[in-house]
Amino acid sequence: MPMLSEIKMIDGTASEASYAIFAAKGTEVLAVRPLGLLPGASFGASDKTYLAARIRAAEVPKGYLPDDGIASLGTGQSHAELWPHIEFEKSDGSRASTIFGAFIRGTMTSDTEAMFARLEEGDFVTKLAQSVWALAGDNAVVREGLLVSWMQEQLFQPIQQMKSAWEAQNQFNQFADDNVENFGFQGKKLQDMFAKIQKDNGLGNPLDGEASHDTPESIGTGDNVAAFPALSKLQKKSGDKDSPIDFQNTDDDDDEDGSTPA
Repeated sequence: MPMLSEIKMIDGTASEASYAIFAAKGTEVLAVRPLGLLPGASFGASDKTYLAARIRAAEVPKGYLPDDGIASLGTGQSHAELWPHIEFEKSDGSRASTIFGAFIRGTMTSDTEAMFARLEEGDFVTKLAQSVWALAGDNAVVREGLLVSWMQEQLFQPIQQMKSAWEAQNQFNQFADDNVENFGFQGKKLQDMFAKIQKDNGLGNPLDGEASHDTPESIGTGDNVAAFPALSKLQKKSGDKDSPIDFQNTDDDDDEDGSTPA
C-alpha cells in the first residue's frame, strides 16, 4: 500500500476533519481521533484515569488515498469482516467506531500528582499512538512516526494545560488556607498568583474571564469540575465539542437529535 506523505483527515458525524486516516482496506479506512484523559469513573474505575482515542472505520471519497485503484469492498463485507481484530462498539452500514485506550492510576481529584508523573515517565501518549498505528497491520497508509507525531501534537499541550490548571488550583487552595479569617485585599494577590502559571501555558487568567481562545473545553468539563473551580472558569470560553480531550463527549459525534451514531 502506498504511504501518505502527510496526515489526511475525514469528518466525524458532526465535526469537520476530526479523524486522521492511518489504514485502508478495500474502499474503507481506519481513522483516529484522540480523546485524551477521561475520568475512569465513567467506566466504573473511580480511582483511575482513562487515556484514550476513538477509532473509526468508514468509507471515504475517492482521492483521499494514494492508490486510486483500491478494490471495492464487495457484497456483504462488514466492518467486522474487514477489521476482525477490532472490537467495534457501534456499527451501521457506512461506519463503525470504538474507544481504544488504557487506564492510568490516579485521577484529577486523587493521587493527581502521581498520575501526571506516571503519564510522563511512562510516555503513555507515545505508547497510545504507537498502539493505534499497530492496529493497521499490513494496511497502514502512514508511517508510524508521522501518526505518532500528529497524536503527540494533539495531546501533549492539553494534558500540560490540565496539569497547570490543577497546580493553579492547589496554589489557590493553599492561599485560601493561609487567609482563613484574615481580612485583606485578596483579589490582586489572586490575580498575580494565577497569571504566571496560566498565561505561561496559554490558558489566560480564570479570574478576569479572559481565557485564551486556544483553551480546549476539555480541561474543565464533566464531574471533575466541581473539585476544580479554576478549570470551570477556563472551559467557558470554548464551544468546541470535539476538542481532543473532553470529559463529557467520550462518544463519537452526537447527531442533532441527541443520538450517538457509529
